[in-house]
Order: sequence, then C-alpha cells, then structure tokens
Amino acid sequence: MKLIESPNIEKFNTSWLSLTYLCQNKCVWCYAGSQDASISRGKVFDYSRLDSTLDLIRDLKVQSLLLIGGEPTVYPRIEEVVQKATQRGIGTHLVTNGRRLKDRDFVKRLKNNGIRQIAFSVEGSNAVTHDYTTQSLGSYFDTMKGLENSLDEGIISGVTTVISTINQFELNEMIDKSKKLGMKKHNFNLPGICMGGDYEFMIPIPEAIKIYERAYHYAKSKGLVAHLLTPTAKCLFDPKTLEELKKDECLANSPCQLTSGNNFVIDWNGDVVPCTHLTGYPMFNIFNDSKTMNRDEFIMNMNSPDAKQFRSKVNRYAIEECSSCDERCSGGCPLYWMKYNPNDIIPGKPFVLDDPYEDADGNMYHTFPRIDGSYITHDGYKLK
Repeated sequence: MKLIESPNIEKFNTSWLSLTYLCQNKCVWCYAGSQDASISRGKVFDYSRLDSTLDLIRDLKVQSLLLIGGEPTVYPRIEEVVQKATQRGIGTHLVTNGRRLKDRDFVKRLKNNGIRQIAFSVEGSNAVTHDYTTQSLGSYFDTMKGLENSLDEGIISGVTTVISTINQFELNEMIDKSKKLGMKKHNFNLPGICMGGDYEFMIPIPEAIKIYERAYHYAKSKGLVAHLLTPTAKCLFDPKTLEELKKDECLANSPCQLTSGNNFVIDWNGDVVPCTHLTGYPMFNIFNDSKTMNRDEFIMNMNSPDAKQFRSKVNRYAIEECSSCDERCSGGCPLYWMKYNPNDIIPGKPFVLDDPYEDADGNMYHTFPRIDGSYITHDGYKLK
C-alpha cells in the first residue's frame, strides 16, 4: 500500500476544542464514550488554561473553532468560552445535542457573546427513534425546541444526522422536517470508526452510500441540499450521482483531514489529536506544567520527524489505484480500513495488508500507528 508523503504544515483551517466528555445523552455510537460514566467522569477542560489555549488558536490563524464534547453546553463556563474566542476574532461554532438550548435566554446569551453557527445532532424523525439512539427519554423534544429557538434568534443553524441501522428508513421524513423549519440543508454523517467503539449500529460503507444517495435525490426534489460530511471513497458512488454531488458541492472536502493535516483537535487535557475519533491517542500535548505552547512550538511539534512519520503511516492510500486516481479522496476516511478490507469494497487491484492483525474469528484488519511506534487495532487493542 502506498504511503502519502506528509508535507510541512503551517496553515490550519479548523480546530476542535473538546470542553468536556460529559453529556445528558448516551448515544449508542458516540466516540466520546459518554455512555460510560466511568470514562467521561472528570474529563473537563481546565478553565484556567482557556486564555492561553485561545491565544494559541488565534496565533495559528485558525479559520474556525468548533466547540465539541461530549456535550459542550454542559461545560459550566461555556458562555465565557464563546465570548473570549469571539473577542480574539475566532469564528466560533457549536456542535451540540441542543438540549440546553431549549432555554431561550441561554440561546440569546450565546448569540450576544458572538456564536457564529450551531450544528444540532438530530438522530430520528420522531421521539421514539431519536430517544432510542440517545438512550435519553425526552431528548428529542428538547433538541427540537433548542433548534427552533436558535432559528428564531437568527443564528445560523443546521442539522446533522448520523446514518445508522436505527434511522436509515426515516431520512426522508427528517429532510421534510428540515424543510418545514425553513432550512436549506441537511447534513449527514456515517458512523465513524472509534478506538473501542460499538459497531452494532454501523452500516457497511457501500450500503450506507446508497442510502445517502437516495436521501440526496429526495432532498434535491424538495429543494434542499443533503450534504455528506464523512470523507468517503468517491468510486463507491453511482457515477451519474457523483457528478451531481460534485456540482451541488454536497461532498466533504477531500482528502480526509488525516491526509491534509490542516485540521486538529485539542482534547480536554491539552492532547493534540488529528481526528475526533482518535481521542486518547495524541500526537503531543500543548500543556507543559503551567505553560501553554506558543505558535512556533506548536508548528515545530506538528512537523517533528515523529509526527510526520505518524501522518505518513496514517495517510496511506486504500488501494494502489488510489495513488493515480483523478479524484482527490485518497480512499476516504483512513480509519474505515482498520475495520474493513478495502480489497473487498473498493474496485481495483488487491494488495497485501501491511501490519495486519487477525482477530479471534479470522478477520484481517489494518493496524493504526501510534506516535510511540506501537500499533492499535480497530477495537483499541494495543500491539507492540
């Protein structure tokens, strides 16, 4: 399998800041592991580090800051986070389950503090489906009320839905609800591969793409845009539909951020990870005792020999044909190929798995490199 050479990185598009892993919901597929109180308890960003962290993000000239979790709105000083980021000229977005936003006054304060955009996670067309996914009774009505409040306050608001085995037959109804609320777009994601994640609700990639394609055509017939946020191998789409998707700009920017390296996540404890699904597997940490890295130190660490070698190992083409393909998708999200064998999914010449791992059932997986030179499997098992 051909590796993608990692260039020096000095410009950054997006940063995610994980404020806490606590959440009112317990979504069955969530990478943050909030369904397990023993995992999420205590994972809260140290507010005393906020100013220096935001200074770093500003100095890196990051275009957009996404506040995430867990659920960022349960962070005790979320309003001050938004205010301080805005004061530094950082475009601040919120990714939320929306439950706390059922409080109209809270929404107004977010608006007054400068929140630029809010993305609401809606996982079903009705309370039964949504609440089953979140494992939290009443979450659907809280979320929808929060969404309505945000729209009424004139905040740019969107809906994001993870396509799963639970809601796959309700996407049209969800699109209808978005249209009724006056929105022009509905975002979709595919469940991501997580270290130690539960894949019971994950739909195999080719089938999930077909489900998304049907939702895209339905949305288009209703005058809406159905945007797919998950980086995906473009050769898996119907060719005619792919051309429409590219024309309508409905697909995620390619290639995956693991390949481009222009985005990064600052975890609750200062860990810098290349993707939200790799929490717990940092490249480095921005905190050193009471000090926070400055811009030059951050860029030096992002371009250290170990970090560049790490990215090169991660940023591998799924199959040989990807290296000469006209599409710049590099096979989509590299993490998918830890669970699935791309030879079985992407059309092209088979290759031999590098650093393969065989589970107890005889299934072969790619491993994923860590900065310390060890490897992990798709279920989080560490290999030397």
